[in-house]
Order: sequence, then structure tokens, then C-alpha cells
Amino acid sequence: MKKLSLNYNILCICMITLSVAGSLVMPVQRAEAASGTKEEAVSPDAWGDYTPEKAWFRVTGTGEQGTALLVRPEETSEELLRIPEGEEVYVEALTDRRYGYTTYNGISGWINTGHTRIVTTRTEEQEVSEPRKEDETDEDQTEKSEIHVYEFCYTPDDQSWSTAFRCAKENGGYLARIDSEAEFEVIVNQISQMPWTQEMVMFQIGGRRDADSEKFYWVDEENQCFGPAINESGSWAEQHWHDGEPSLQNTRKSDGSITEEYQLDLYNVSGVWKLNDSTDDIVSWYPEYSGKVGYIVEYEK
Repeated sequence: MKKLSLNYNILCICMITLSVAGSLVMPVQRAEAASGTKEEAVSPDAWGDYTPEKAWFRVTGTGEQGTALLVRPEETSEELLRIPEGEEVYVEALTDRRYGYTTYNGISGWINTGHTRIVTTRTEEQEVSEPRKEDETDEDQTEKSEIHVYEFCYTPDDQSWSTAFRCAKENGGYLARIDSEAEFEVIVNQISQMPWTQEMVMFQIGGRRDADSEKFYWVDEENQCFGPAINESGSWAEQHWHDGEPSLQNTRKSDGSITEEYQLDLYNVSGVWKLNDSTDDIVSWYPEYSGKVGYIVEYEK
């Protein structure tokens, strides 16, 4: 299948916003300023302890109350206004990955990024195509053409693979299935373009194996394996596995205990992203990975 991928370089929350004629389409909702609030937010330069960032966040999991736009990047700070759930805001600076400096409805301030989820939003369109077969017609190519959008997600909740699978499905997509060398390159290139991913250890993707098998497959929306094995000899993915992977088991260094590894992820090996197998709840085995495990959602448009 020919896939068209939409590249992004943005942090958001829950779903994806597409662009029309090169400009970002964002929902506009009125945010009422907190009663009597006249203060202006402390700028990142005035605050001092921050990391420059250019990315989008989308507010999620806040319900009707939304999330607060704050004067300072502190829990006890005064509120400037409330940003409704589902809104996207552009973050220019981050403090220790918790508070982001942004502007909403013309008012600048800080948001707690724990009330958001990192994703990406379209900045340009790139074609990823498979070679045309000798007997394939233009009509065949058209029927196979689709637009695929990738959403790179992070939450502070250290989600398991199973939770990521469920969240992707609930949002109308599925954990990414990488079908070709070209698609793999598009995804890892998108990851490398987002500064916040440098701190990530892994991204969970939509592959796994059954308990009675050593072969990994992509899974459908019902979590059923299908298609050719990802780790079979001659697969396009053969050169992209991390050394010694898939290992099928994991031995915890602290106590020598062993667990089976059934799920698939992209693993950060000194800045190079490799295929790797892992346990469903990887942070329970490696607490040092806390806050550094994301997942990739794929949408067909």
C-alpha cells in the first residue's frame, strides 16, 4: 500500500489537527479571565530555568474545568484564565518538562503539561511510496493511496503497551504499524525533528507475539496478529532490530528475575531508533524509564 505521511513538529494532546492551505486550523473557544486578575505572566527569560521548545500541546483529561493558564510555572501560582479541554496551544519554553510557556487568546502564561498529552501536528506532506508492480494500473495505485498521520504521544502516567493500544483505538487510530523501509525512515525522521524526544527511551508501536510463538506481527484493531512476521529472515525490518533482539525474555539486573517480552517498541540506542521487544508494563521493570516512554498512533485519512 502506498502511504502518504504527514510530518509534524509539534506537541499537543489527544487528537490531530490538520492544516488547510498551509495554515493550522485550530478550534476557537472563549476563555474567561479569572475574576480580578490583572497580573502579567513571568516570561521564560525572567524565570531563568527553562528549555527553549517549539511544539504544540493539546489539553486533555481536564473535564469541563479545563486547565489553568498561570502567572508563574508553580502549582501555587495565580490563574490568568482557563483553557478548555481539547484546545491546542503552542509552547515556546519548558521548565523541567512540567510547565510550558504559551499564549492563548492573546494572553501569555504557563500551563501544567501534566494536563496535556504530547502529539504532533502537520507541518508538511511527504509521500512514501512502494514501487509499482509490473501488472499494476493507475486505478490500482489510486485505490491503494491513503494519507497516514502519525501522532507521537507522551503522558506522565507511564502507560503500559495495553493502555496505549486502548487509547489509540479510542481516539480513532491504532498503534503504528510499519510496513516498509520507507515508512520506517519517515517515522524515525519525524521523531528526530522533535527536541523533546531526545529524552525518550522508547515509543510503543503496534506489534506483538503470541505466548506460543517467537514471531512478531503487527496487530489489528482487535489486537489480533496478521501479515508476515516482522522478525523473519529477509524482512525489510531485519536490519533495524537492536542487537540481540528480539530477545523474547528480559532479566532484571537488580534481582535476576525473568519475564517474557511480548510487545514491540522503538528503542532509543544512543540517538538511533531500533526495533525492540519489551514487557507490557516496562516501567515496572525499569523504574528509571519513568516519564520516558511514549507511543505512536497512526491514523488513516
